Amino acid sequence: MIQLDELPPLEETESGKDLIRIGEKRGEKRGEERGEERGIEKAILVFLKVKFKTVPRAMQNKIHQLTARQKEKLLTGLPRCESLEELSAWIDKSKQ
Repeated sequence: MIQLDELPPLEETESGKDLIRIGEKRGEKRGEERGEERGIEKAILVFLKVKFKTVPRAMQNKIHQLTARQKEKLLTGLPRCESLEELSAWIDKSKQ
């Protein structure tokens, strides 16, 4: 019978090293995706502040709750947006 104290630490085994590498790659990818999404959200807010001078907190919260795909779509449509009310309606419709 193998004693647990006879086994090497998981991170020192090849399988353990492979698992760590997989986890690191997944973490890097998630970090990149989150960073990209935050950058898009920031670009949206900057654009809106320039165009409308102010962005109410409720609107900022709505934008924050959008998915990454919705944020990308919103960013491409912002130049055609004429009012914050129009933007709010678009966001509400996109969530349905």
